[in-house]
Amino acid sequence: MLKLIIRLIKGYLFVELRGNSPERFINLCRHHRIYLRKVEQNNGRHTFYMYMGDYFKIHDIAFKTSTYPHIIYRKGLPFLIKALLDAKSSAPCFIIFMAIIYMLSKIVWNIDISGELRHTDEEISRYLSEINVYAGMRTEAVDGDEIERLIRNRFNDISWVSVELRGTNMYIKVLEANIMENKRNNDGNHSSITASSPGVVKSIITRTGTPMVRPGDKVKAGDILVSGIIDIYNDSGEVVKKNPVYADADVYIDTHYKYKDEFDMIYMYRQYSGKKKKSMFLNVFGHTFFLENPLNKFASYENYDIMRKHMNMEIAGIKFNDVSLTYRTMSEYEPVFRTYNNEEAVNKAKNNLRLYLNSLISAGISVNSKDIKVNIKDGICRTKGKVFVTAPQTQRTAVSEQDWSVNTTDEQNGKDN
Repeated sequence: MLKLIIRLIKGYLFVELRGNSPERFINLCRHHRIYLRKVEQNNGRHTFYMYMGDYFKIHDIAFKTSTYPHIIYRKGLPFLIKALLDAKSSAPCFIIFMAIIYMLSKIVWNIDISGELRHTDEEISRYLSEINVYAGMRTEAVDGDEIERLIRNRFNDISWVSVELRGTNMYIKVLEANIMENKRNNDGNHSSITASSPGVVKSIITRTGTPMVRPGDKVKAGDILVSGIIDIYNDSGEVVKKNPVYADADVYIDTHYKYKDEFDMIYMYRQYSGKKKKSMFLNVFGHTFFLENPLNKFASYENYDIMRKHMNMEIAGIKFNDVSLTYRTMSEYEPVFRTYNNEEAVNKAKNNLRLYLNSLISAGISVNSKDIKVNIKDGICRTKGKVFVTAPQTQRTAVSEQDWSVNTTDEQNGKDN
């Protein structure tokens, strides 16, 4: 398919070779790297396909071999354009058509937003409209860096934005920060950030509060990382006042978590019989009407999976919230007990570990490495070890009034205030 497109764009010819030395002509073309396609001989006639650009290269070869390449027909975009230009009535239409295509190619026709979890496409699209970014704008007006900056400023939980313009499509990819808590102090409470686990401080960026550690410091669980107290000094370097604040900082600690998981090698498998019973209920203003008797039981088993589908009634586009239909499907199954083999057990243990690691990543924790071992013994598959991570610290300790009260001496009367 790609070769056909290339041939159509370049333009190609179907040629009949006339003369006494067609074989020599073909060999010389091959020697000069002139591509001939589908060379055929039929009743003394030699025919082949060649690119339009190569036709102007074979003049000397045809002269040497006393042959004459006769063009049977031409195909491709160059010949189509030439035919349109030669037709005086079609030339203006063709020029207008190309002008329209050019103008349409300078307009953003689609904005694709991806990567968001907490925010919806409609919410981001609404903000884009507020900053004059919309489908239908000119591509020259798209300033990717400015759009990225405005989106980051508007949505505080979006940590990374990429704006890419490809053709007439704008692709906006966002990455939302995994915010584990609301850092805004809406309640006016004063608190410090403390270590939730022992480790080594990797980085710390303090916005509010007093940093108590530096990168490379070892900390224990419960140690204060960023104090919610700011000391105010006088000219003599003495603490005259302590202001309680809500500590706000990004603190990351290299630490490790202990991982442990176990499950029985024997498990229950649901073997469905294929028998199903469907029921339908009509709910009208809080009253339920059974359209089929739901008390009928299967003859063989007493185990069922039940699936319900709820639908509000809608007539001519008008929804009636107080009138709805509920479809219930009961699928019969028999519990069958099976035993994992070693390979299946190891794969299940790996999948459980993968889910655990994904939960850490979703919480904003970076997984650096792991030391995990799987052991199968006495009908139980046990997995345990350590996962080495870089974790954000969000644990807090309230600042009491005793922590920030300061006893100062009145300089004039010598009494304590």
